[in-house]
Formats: sequence, structure tokens, C-alpha cells
Amino acid sequence: MKREKLVTAGTGFVLACLLSFGAMGAMISGLNLPVDRIGRLYGAWLISAAVGVVLFSFKSGWLPMLLAAVLGSIYLSNYSDHVLALLTRLSALYHSAYRWGVLEFAGVDWRMIPADLPLMVWGCLLALSTAEAVVGGRKLSLTVLLTLLPVGSTLVVTNTPPEGKYLFAVMLAMILLLLTATVRRHSPHQGARLAVLTALPVGLLLGLLFLVCPQEGYVNRSEEYLDRVVSWCQKTISTPFDRTGLINQPPVGPNESVTNNLSSLGPRSSWNYTVMEVGADFSDTVYLRGQDFDSYDGLSWTATAGREEIFGGMPSYGRWVYDGTITIRTLSFANVLYLPYYPTEEQTVSGGRIANSDMLRSYWFEVRTPMNLDQVIYEAPAYSDIDTSAYTDLPSDTRRWAVEYLHKNGLNQSTDTALAAAIADHVRGSALYNKNTASMDRAYDDFARWFLEEADTGYCVHFATATAVLLRAAGIPARYVTGYMLQTEAGGTVKVTADQAHAWAEYYDESLGAWVVMESTPADLNQEETAPPVIQTEPPTRPQETVPTQPDSQQPVTQPLSPDDPVPGGDVNTTIDLSGLWMRGLWTALKWLLLPLGLVLVLEAQYRLRRRLRRRGGRPNDRALEKWQQIELLCRCTRQPLPGDLKALAEKAKFSQYTLTAQELGCFDAWMKDRRQELAQKPWYVRLALRYGLAIW
Repeated sequence: MKREKLVTAGTGFVLACLLSFGAMGAMISGLNLPVDRIGRLYGAWLISAAVGVVLFSFKSGWLPMLLAAVLGSIYLSNYSDHVLALLTRLSALYHSAYRWGVLEFAGVDWRMIPADLPLMVWGCLLALSTAEAVVGGRKLSLTVLLTLLPVGSTLVVTNTPPEGKYLFAVMLAMILLLLTATVRRHSPHQGARLAVLTALPVGLLLGLLFLVCPQEGYVNRSEEYLDRVVSWCQKTISTPFDRTGLINQPPVGPNESVTNNLSSLGPRSSWNYTVMEVGADFSDTVYLRGQDFDSYDGLSWTATAGREEIFGGMPSYGRWVYDGTITIRTLSFANVLYLPYYPTEEQTVSGGRIANSDMLRSYWFEVRTPMNLDQVIYEAPAYSDIDTSAYTDLPSDTRRWAVEYLHKNGLNQSTDTALAAAIADHVRGSALYNKNTASMDRAYDDFARWFLEEADTGYCVHFATATAVLLRAAGIPARYVTGYMLQTEAGGTVKVTADQAHAWAEYYDESLGAWVVMESTPADLNQEETAPPVIQTEPPTRPQETVPTQPDSQQPVTQPLSPDDPVPGGDVNTTIDLSGLWMRGLWTALKWLLLPLGLVLVLEAQYRLRRRLRRRGGRPNDRALEKWQQIELLCRCTRQPLPGDLKALAEKAKFSQYTLTAQELGCFDAWMKDRRQELAQKPWYVRLALRYGLAIW
């Protein structure tokens, strides 16, 4: 017996040391955390593993451990600034990868405080929980949690993985613990023996894995994984319900066309999730072009594949309101680069869009806006060489109707600019804005005609389509555009939501040689105007990540910070005053603890009540039938065959006048007792469901 205890204690000590050294060493090396005395940390973890093995060898070992935990908590409360400094450092690392902002605490100089104390405490807790699991035969839930948090934090942030020796130690210890978990819960000694016997083959296989997959091949995919998660969530929420073609447009290749189907258009859903953040050094209404469509067949708009043009390159002379910079940062990967009016640098638009082939999420444009479009005339207009003949095409029936509609409503101004403005005013007044507009009447074969003749309401897609069709019928080159419309604030960054996805028409002004926005959608009278959310009050600086004309191939900065490095993104830091912090934190913790505790108490009370009702007296036959119902339910849940002998007894109790004896009734209880012993090997969630859901565990 003494030898068995020594084997168990030795195995627990080794596994506790491996897990604490490996997990905390991985965090220190992977995140480049500043540590003054690494030897002191090793010593503390070693002592904790030894003390835990000794104490948990006794049944009442948890009492001195609890006392030590209380005293340690009181001692650690005097060094709360060490914990807050580590939190700030970790938030800075995550900010460098995901731009979430840096969390700083007032009065805590995190650059000057090493991470020794929090790491020492965490490693000691991990060593103690491992010793308890091995020597005391306890569950691994706490041990796994204390291991995954430090190790997992290094795998999704930095470009440099933890040192191989630490990862090897963590993986070896955790694999051995998981392999022996079931055996150890029934017999800690047998579990320890199994861990010793499997240590060599597991270590060899793990070493082979490290040789086959060296750490030099590690690639930081945190940005890619975040994009995938955010994009999937947004598309999963909005795609099944959005039929406008405004929010999500599928990726297309260079030889594929994009089609926006109008015949299936229905009510527009509201989606208030943020899709991008836009900053500018001026205040104005900004249109961001995502996709323009050049072909209309009456029921849909199509962007012809391979159609190329130069958009931008506005000259420096002329009368301009301002020269400004617009910065765009999408929260997930978008298939297109959103293009504002009017970029100073020439941008190549292919197929009606600028494909985001470099998978950029942050980029910027310099723009220039004319003072008055109908008065600005300059030499060699930037777009004078564009072939606009295709932008007046319409189906013959649509053109015949649209020309008659223009004459009937007196839309025949002398200049293109005046005529375009008159058409926009007429369309704007033809219906009310309403997102709940029904689908097109199937009796019509032209969407614009149905909207102008029959519909009383519509939203941006309806008004933009009707405007573009009437402009073409009047001989003015026009097209349908989708993107986002927003209001910028000088020196601020505005959050843009999916609800701000918009459609509008643009027409080609010959005097300017430029495409001009023609807004014809009326205001939503059911929605009060609110100021756009500004999340940054400092003047924006030009981002250094990417420029659409000359994309930068550098990856986002995700390297660990040294103590002397400045905090990235200092303009979005959050400073927290410590006054009242502990009380608020305590109250929050109590709320989150009381909720699951109350749920557990309710379930436990329900379980005990149901069990007590089943133990009440009654005729033996009735009690047998009640027990048989539980056996049937348990067999169905665990996919086991029904016991034939008990089935015969249940049928005898139900269909005959025979009264079961106490010995026959005990057969039901004996069968249930045997099944419970078998169910002890099932996962915890199965046992939980059987206990509280069926009250049979």
C-alpha cells in the first residue's frame, strides 16, 4: 500500500510540474512577457506541486489548502496593480492583432511592472489542481481550464509561437491526464500506473509530431480566422432574409457577371450590425461605390463582366470645396474596395467594381469635391474618353413606355443637368419611403413601370431603378449603383451599419466628363434623424497599412510588445478609474454566480421532489409499472435492449391479478443500480441530462 501511494504521489508531482512549467512558460515565451526572476517562479511551482501531492494524499487535505488560498488572496489583494498591469499588456497585444483598443487603468504604469506575481500565482493554482486530479482522483475540468487560458492566448495573437519545450511539456502532461482520466477516477493508483506505462510511447509519438510539423512553419492566422467568423455570422444572419442585393454580394471572377434581381425584391429587413468604420477630415455626405450595373432588362440589373474604365484622377485646377482624405476599415473581408467620389488618383474599375484581390481591410483615398458641379468646367476632363453609348440602352417596350411617361409628365428641360434634376425630383415625389414594400405585381414585366404606375411605397432600390431608367429614356447616360451612404464628421470615425447599405443612380455629365450622383430616394419619415456615431475624436492620421493604388503587402502588426514599446492605437485607449472598481466587480461577479447557482438549486429541488414521489407507497404492481416506465425511458435514451425478464414481470403486473412479491419488485431496483454503475462511464452531460431531465440518475 505504501508503494502504491509513492507511485501515485510521484506521478502526480511530475505531471503537476510538467503542466505548470509548460503552460506558464508557453505564455511567457509566446507573448514575450517581462519576468525578473524566472528561477523564483520555477521554485514556487515546484513547491506547490510537492505540497499539493502531500496534502491531497489525505482525505482532509483540502482544509489546509483552503486556508492557504484565503491567506494568499488577502496577500495578493495588496498587489492588485501587478494583475492590472498584466491585463493592460495583454490587451495591448490583442489590440495589435484585432484593433480592439487598449485597456489602461488609472495610476498603473504597466510598462514598469513585471509579470512575475500573477504568473507565479497562476502556475501554483495549476500545479495544485493537477495534484488534486492525479492523487485525489478528481475531475480535470479546473486543470484543463487553467491550462487552456494561458496556452490558448499565445496561439491566436502573435506571429512567434511559444518555445517548443514548453509546448511539448504541456501536450505530454495533458495527453497523459486525458488518457488515464476514467481509470484514475475509480483508482488513482491504477491511473498513475497507466500514466507511467504510456509516458514513453506518448512522448515518442509527440516528438515525432514536432519533427514532422516544425514550429518554423507556424503562420499567424488570427486575422483570417476572425474574418471568417465575422463574415459567416453576418451572412448567416442577413442572407436568408435580405433580397435587396445591397448587403451581401457574392464574389465574382474576372469573367463573371453580377446580377441584381428585382423581380423577387420584397420587404427590406433591418440589420444594425457594424460593417465598417469610416474616418474623414471633413464633414459631408459621402457615397461609397461598391458595384455599378450597366445593363437593364426590365426585371434585373446586370454588371457586364470585363467592362473596364478609369474612375478618378480629378485635376488640381478648378473650383473645389476641399481636398480631403477618407479612410475605410471593414470589420470583415469584403469582396470589393469601396470607392468614394472623386478620388484624386486614377482607379481602375473592372466589371463595375474594384475587386479586393489583396484581401485588404484598411485603405484610404484622397478625394476632391467640386464647389458646384453645373458650374465647374476645366480642360481635358478626366472621363471624356468613356464610351457612354451602352448606358442609354433599354428594352424596346421599356423605352417606348418611358418616353411616353416623360412627355406625359412634362419632363423635357433644355439641359441635361436640369432634366436630370427634374427626373430625380419627380421620382422622389412619386411614392413614400417604406422598407415593407411588397414584391412586384407579376402582371408587369418591367420593374420601373410597375413602381411608377402602381406602387405607393418603395425604398432606395425602387427609386434608383426608376431614376436610371427615365434618365436613359431621356438620352442621358445613367447606371444603377449599390454601396453605402453615410455622413462623415471632421476629425472623427463613424461606424457604418448594414442598414446604411444604399442604392442610387448616377449619370454622366458631358460638361464635367464625370459620373455624378443623382439621389432620388426620399427621407424615411418613420425614422428620426440621429447624429452618426463617432468613435474617435482625435484628428485621423493617414493609415500606413494599405493604399488601393499601391497595396502594401505587409501583414498587420501582431508581434509581441516589449516594455519600452509605445501602446499601439493610443487614440482609442480606455482609462478606468479604480475608485469603486472592486465593488462593481464584486457585484457583477455575484450576479453571474447567483444565476447559475439558482438554476442548479431549482433543478436539484425538482429532482429530489420527483424521486420522493416515486418512493411513496402503493400497490406493488403500480410501483413496478412506474419503475418499468423509467427502465423503458433509460433504455431508449442509452439505446439498450429492454430486459426480457423485467418486461415479463411488468406485463404480469399490468394484465393479471397476481401481486408481485418484494423480491420480484427488487429486481427492478437491482437492474437500475447496475445501469447506474455503467452510466458512470458516460460523459458528464449525459449524466446531467439523466439526473435533472429524467430524474433517473
